[in-house]
Amino acid sequence: VLSGFLDARDASPVSAFGGSIAVVDRDTVVVGRFGDIIGGIGGGSLHVFRRTPNGWSDSQMVFPPVGTVSFTSNGFSLDYDNGYLVSGEQGNRAHVYRREPDGRFVYHQLLLDPRAYSRDAFGFDVAIEGDLMAVGDPGDFGAGLPGAVSVYRLDQGSWDLEETLLASDGYVTNFG
Repeated sequence: VLSGFLDARDASPVSAFGGSIAVVDRDTVVVGRFGDIIGGIGGGSLHVFRRTPNGWSDSQMVFPPVGTVSFTSNGFSLDYDNGYLVSGEQGNRAHVYRREPDGRFVYHQLLLDPRAYSRDAFGFDVAIEGDLMAVGDPGDFGAGLPGAVSVYRLDQGSWDLEETLLASDGYVTNFG
C-alpha cells in the first residue's frame, strides 16, 4: 500500500533526487540527491523525510561541511544502521553522519580512500552493520586501477580502517 510520495520541492531534473535511499526506521527515510549543487560545485545533499500524522515531511537537508566535498557526488550511495548513516561520493571519500536523540543527523567523520588514487570510485557502494562498515571501490579499468573494498570498524566513536580487501587474483576491476 502506497503511504506517500517523497519529493524535493526544489529538485531539478539533473539533481538525481532518489538515486540512493536508506530506510532508518518505520518513520524515517533518507534520500540521496547526488547531483545537487553546493556553492557552485556538484557536492550533493541528503534529504531526511519523517512520517507525520499528515504524511511525509522533508524535515532536514544534510550537507557535508565545507572543505570535505571532492567536487563529486555526496549521496551517491547510502546505508544506515545503529545510529550511523554513511554516504558514499563515488569519488575518493565517504561521509559518516550520527543520528542525535532528537532524530537530526550531524556530521561525524570523513573517510578518505586509503589507496589515494585520484580517479577511482571509492564510495560507489557502502554498507554498514553494527560496528562494521564497508566502502566499495570498483576501480578504474582505463587507468589500470583494481577494485577494492575498505573495511572500517567503530572503535571508541571513530571509524578506523581495519583492512582493504582485494579480489583473489589481485587485479579485477568492478570488484568492490
